[in-house]
Amino acid sequence: MWKNEDLLARDSLNPDQKFAYDEIMRHVDENIPSVFFIDGPGGNENIFLYKALLANIHARGLIALATNNMSGGRAVHSRFGIPLNLDNNSMCKITKQSGKDQLLREAKVLIWDEATSVAGRET
Repeated sequence: MWKNEDLLARDSLNPDQKFAYDEIMRHVDENIPSVFFIDGPGGNENIFLYKALLANIHARGLIALATNNMSGGRAVHSRFGIPLNLDNNSMCKITKQSGKDQLLREAKVLIWDEATSVAGRET
């Protein structure tokens, strides 16, 4: 499922990425709910960190979800039922009985690439 290079990517992270990886994995290991913002220039550096996290979390038999805004936010909107046109009454369309609900409850990590660009866009 995961490429061996993704599993071994943690060994090639730069010091900032390694710090982020270790801190996020500590929270996963200790079951500490948290929010982390990974900031940096666009490109492969963040994706390299994300792949290392996802591969190693999945290798432990845990659930990790990844979404991105690369295609205009469609993956994010699709996964969470977020309306494309937002207003003050907008809500995600996830019911308590849905498979998405259970998946979100069980996920140890949710990586939302480009989250700030989606949150900050005008409606």
